Amino acid sequence: MFTLSDLKKIAPTGRVSIMRGIVDNRHILFDAGINTPKRLAHFLAQAAHETAGFRTLEEYGGSAYFTKMYDPFAPSARGRKRAKRLGNTQRGDGARFHGRGIFQYTGRYNYRVGGRAIGVDLERYPEKASLPVNSVKLAVHYWNSRGLNRYADRADTAAAVKTITKRINGGYNGLSDRREYFRRACKVLGVEIKVAGKSVTSSNVVKAGMGLGGFGLAGIAEQVSSGRQIVDGTSAISQSLGFDPVLGIGALVIVGLVGFIVYDRWFKSRYEGV
Repeated sequence: MFTLSDLKKIAPTGRVSIMRGIVDNRHILFDAGINTPKRLAHFLAQAAHETAGFRTLEEYGGSAYFTKMYDPFAPSARGRKRAKRLGNTQRGDGARFHGRGIFQYTGRYNYRVGGRAIGVDLERYPEKASLPVNSVKLAVHYWNSRGLNRYADRADTAAAVKTITKRINGGYNGLSDRREYFRRACKVLGVEIKVAGKSVTSSNVVKAGMGLGGFGLAGIAEQVSSGRQIVDGTSAISQSLGFDPVLGIGALVIVGLVGFIVYDRWFKSRYEGV
């Protein structure tokens, strides 16, 4: 179970109307098997990223952009190839079937298949994919059609975020943001974060590879705040010991760089490979 207040904690700048639409239709998730804290944490983290922090149910961009990206008459061969892969066959399909819904359904083929799954003719009425109830139904269909619950159930929650991202995105775009949203969702829903089967406290999330090297836009404010506290604390300690504060801060930076190299070369390769 989750509430509107919970979603606000995961994405503080989200639009209330979008978050309320998810909460009002949460029974669809539960009925479809997305009904444990761990599964919900993964689902909500991916949903938060795909909707830009619960701020939109439509892909950003205008007609010219969508034509360039997805239209069978796109100016570039790459755009035309992408249109073919998405099942776009008619002029204007790029704009007509641009990304909509929680997981940004894109392309005539996906609208057709998704529409049939939820009982709505989205190929004829593509704008209905953005309606709250349809958006949730489409996201649940997408999730279950790719069997994502089995990845969400993994003991290694850190690796699961990466795997689920790959299944949803086709790559790892926005992985750091997804990890940060997952961290927040875990905190809200009481899910224990684990790396290689070992529990990780929230204070050690960075060390565990859940966000080192970039929490993404979702966590920049937190990093800036933490960074200032560290610098102020280091300066105070250096002065109390009779050291030059600048040298103290410099030493901290060096230690941090060494730690990052160790993480990047050893820890990350060991625990994040999926």
